Amino acid sequence: MSIVQELKRRNIVLPQDVYLTQDTNQQVKCDCPQGYCKKTRDDKNRTPLTLELILPDFAEWRCSHCLWSDHIGERPPSPEETADSKTEFAAPSERRLPADALVYLASRGITEEEAAKYKLDWDGRRKAIKIPYFDGPNIINYAFVRITDGVRKLENPDNATMYGLPQLKIGSSEPVTIAQRELDAIVLMERGVPHVIALPNGGDVMDKADDFNKEPDKFGYMSRAAVQAKDWFQVRFALDDTKEGLALRQELARRLGPGRCMAAKLSRGSVWQTMAELGPDELCTDINEAKSLPILGLFSVDDFENELKAYFEYGMASGVSTGWPNVDKIYTVVPGQLTVITGIPNSGKSEWVDALTFNLALNEGWRFAAFSPENGKEAHTIKLVEKRVEMSADPKSHHRMTYDTMMSGARWVGNHYHFIESLDVMPTLDWILEKAKDAALRHGIKGLIIDPWNRIEKTLGTKSETDYVAESIPKILRFAANQGVHVWLVVHPKQQQKDKSGKIPAPSLYDMAGSAHFVNMCDNGIVIHRSEAIDDTTEVLVRKVRFKHVGRRGEAKLKYQRNTGRYEPMDEETKQSVAKGAEQYEAHSRGDIDAIKVYEVD
Repeated sequence: MSIVQELKRRNIVLPQDVYLTQDTNQQVKCDCPQGYCKKTRDDKNRTPLTLELILPDFAEWRCSHCLWSDHIGERPPSPEETADSKTEFAAPSERRLPADALVYLASRGITEEEAAKYKLDWDGRRKAIKIPYFDGPNIINYAFVRITDGVRKLENPDNATMYGLPQLKIGSSEPVTIAQRELDAIVLMERGVPHVIALPNGGDVMDKADDFNKEPDKFGYMSRAAVQAKDWFQVRFALDDTKEGLALRQELARRLGPGRCMAAKLSRGSVWQTMAELGPDELCTDINEAKSLPILGLFSVDDFENELKAYFEYGMASGVSTGWPNVDKIYTVVPGQLTVITGIPNSGKSEWVDALTFNLALNEGWRFAAFSPENGKEAHTIKLVEKRVEMSADPKSHHRMTYDTMMSGARWVGNHYHFIESLDVMPTLDWILEKAKDAALRHGIKGLIIDPWNRIEKTLGTKSETDYVAESIPKILRFAANQGVHVWLVVHPKQQQKDKSGKIPAPSLYDMAGSAHFVNMCDNGIVIHRSEAIDDTTEVLVRKVRFKHVGRRGEAKLKYQRNTGRYEPMDEETKQSVAKGAEQYEAHSRGDIDAIKVYEVD
């Protein structure tokens, strides 16, 4: 078998108990043949390579340790895909829908004539109504709705778009109405509601994840609608009054900006139920009476009644974990806030922010935009890849990652980080925040890194830098609150003087260059400090926390892992080792040979 021979050529050895036939279709575990892989594994006998065999023409593998992956041949289509391909994107037939399909549509307010107008078709094998997605005369997708139980499926979820979006043509001051389902959109359009689109498959869409990235984007269709959505004057939501509908509304409003969003309170909880029970007049009244969403900072008690009840019963919830238990005791991350970070040069401010956001991406699926001109997008990506794959990219490293591993890690970084960079002029704060708004709409970012403040173009005119900062920080706070994005702003301190021992102490928040407004206006203030004696130990000094449920003033220590760029909480054993290292450093500084020898013997 040629595939088996090709595997042998790549040094992939199949287990002896694997039984191969011409139509083998199975997964097996093998040892990874990459030399660096076994060297870096704790368990040398482990078989981390997962190999999928579909003989005679296809094999694909991936190592769970070093992430080496590749394939041979082309994956054959499954029987279901083969059956679907016979009708996929075929022109709708002119035959009449079966009676039970017409009954189902009628229960949702759609007549036989309206079904014909929108080219609804029938899939006998699935026993489902086929709803075509048009782009001009071309069908680009199908949604299937099974009439027996309402189960829905999108023909091509990997390229989902909003239903009706290609046909949407609106004026500069006209609202767009977003329905939850394709059939809801048809009902609204046929009842005279203009400019209606719908979420694909009711919003239940998962972009395909690759082997390395396990958090596909549920809102990929919003990324594809970003160019048009950016110009929408007003958006009305006609979504279900359910937990799922509320979650969709919140995320869509966060991306679009709540200031231009309105929500219809549907009398019977959904478009089709309101239509079926109360008729078109009541449905259209509900849509036309849509109310503006509350904007952070302007609420009535009704807007947060449920939150009040939960707070009374359980207390205010803390923010999202940083990924370090000892840091969580003093600082957690809440969307919509501003954290200002400072520290002396080479203290690891940027590295720590990268590690924090990496933890949020890995553990919570967060996405970020980063304005970090001192890193550059290429170097910044490599640093994040090293954190993800836990190997160095340095050519001098003994455990250097392979090119394939680097590209797999880069794909993960690309799914979670987007870089803001101006190639011609120094960017202004307004320009950075505008790009971040675009990233919130297109990519659904929940975090923004601005690192550092002094690389932003500042046109002071007759203003002092203090006045400029006083005007700028509220802009960042408004952006954070309106978009539900946490902002980390790195600010360099003033030049620090050495103390009597010859060391530079950790600065205070009031030592930040420019203005005391940084500390006065931010939600959280953190100092990152690293002793000159112990360059792998980082102190996280939380000096300001506005809300007590988010954290408190305090200190935590992390141990920096040079090869991976990650940090680990320091336990007591590590602290004692670090303390001994500090004493040894002091002995070297004093030239105390006897003390040095004692430490070296230990």
